[in-house]
Amino acid sequence: MRQLIFGILLVGGICFGSSISNFMWTRESPGIPISPLVLPSGQTPSSTPAVFDFALFSNIDIEIKGSSSIWGPVRTSATSEHSVRLGPADGNRIFGPLTIGLNGIPNTVVDRPGKVNGGIVPAEDVCSYHSPDYRHFDNLIISGNPTHANFNPTIPYTEISESSYFESFYVTGNIDVLINTGTQDMIIQTKNFTLSAGHLILLGTGRLILIVQSSFTLSGSSSINNNGKEQNDRPLNSISDLVSDPNRFILYYTGIDQLNLGTGKDRIIGSVMSRSAPISAGGSSQVFGNIFSDTSGLINIFGSVAPNLTGLLYAPNANVKIIGSANIKGSVVAKTIEIGSGTQCGIEYEFLPFDLPIFIPEANCIIP
Repeated sequence: MRQLIFGILLVGGICFGSSISNFMWTRESPGIPISPLVLPSGQTPSSTPAVFDFALFSNIDIEIKGSSSIWGPVRTSATSEHSVRLGPADGNRIFGPLTIGLNGIPNTVVDRPGKVNGGIVPAEDVCSYHSPDYRHFDNLIISGNPTHANFNPTIPYTEISESSYFESFYVTGNIDVLINTGTQDMIIQTKNFTLSAGHLILLGTGRLILIVQSSFTLSGSSSINNNGKEQNDRPLNSISDLVSDPNRFILYYTGIDQLNLGTGKDRIIGSVMSRSAPISAGGSSQVFGNIFSDTSGLINIFGSVAPNLTGLLYAPNANVKIIGSANIKGSVVAKTIEIGSGTQCGIEYEFLPFDLPIFIPEANCIIP
C-alpha cells in the first residue's frame, strides 16, 4: 500500500591505495566539467566557467600531517613563510605540481619542499574564487506558513508526487519515501528535516530540490537518492558503483546551525549547498556529488576508509579539516586546509562528470 501526499506546486583509497608509480597527472587531464543548470542574475552564458583540474586550491594555508598526502595538482595564493607545511612523516607528500602565490619563494613558503614530487613554481597572477551565488535557489523559497503540517509516515512505502511545503519532514524506521518527480523539477520545502534509518527514493526523470530552512539530521544508515536500504548496504567506492543519477538531487540548506551529513553509513547521491552554516560529515557517511558552502567557519570531514566525498568541495571562505581516515576524491577549494592524523587519508584528484547546479566563474589564475 502506498500513501499519496499531494501538496501545492511552488512557482517562481577509499583509503587511497595509489602509489607514486601508479599516479599520473598531466596538464591535459580534464577538469570537472561545468554544465550549469541555472545561471544566476548577472551572469550570462558567455561568462567563462571555472575548470577544476586540480586536487586542491587553498587560499592562504595548507597543513599535511599524520600519514596523509595529496594526489594531484595543488595551488595556493600564499606567499608568507611556512604557509605550506608538510609534516615529517614519510607519507606527508604532494604527488603533483604545487603552484604558490605570485612572487612567492618556494623554500620560504613551503616547509620540506623536497616532499613535493611535481615541483614548485609561483603563479603569474593573483588567484581567487568567488562565493557561491545562490540567488536562483533563494527565489524558489516560499515565504509564509507551511501548506502542510508534519510529514511523519508510518507505513513502509509512502509516495510524494507533487511539490510541497511541510512544517517538518520526519522519517524513521526503515521507511522508504518514494519521490515521484515525473519529468519536471519537484521542490520539497521544510523547516526541519530528519531522516533516521529511512530512505528517499527518486522515481521519474526530473530533479528533486530539497530546501531545508532550520535543521537537517541524517542518521541511522539513511540514504537519499540511493535506491533504498538494499543498495545502501552495498560498497560504494567509485562512480561505477552508482545505480542512481547524482544530477537528480539538490539539497539547499539555509539554516544557521551546523549541517550534519551523517556519522554512520549515511549516503547522499547528489549536490549539497549550505548558504552559510558550517558542515560536518563523519564515520562512513558519503556524498557522491558536489558540496558548496559560503561559510566562513569550519567544514569538518572525518572518518572512514571509503571516500567521504566524491566530487567537488567548493568553500572558498571556509577552514576545511580532513582528519581521521577521511578522504575526498575530486577537487577542493578552501580558504585554509588541514589534512592529517589518519592512515593514507587526504585528497585524490579525479575527473568526475557531475553537473554543477550553480554557475562558478573562472578564477583568472595564470598557472605557469
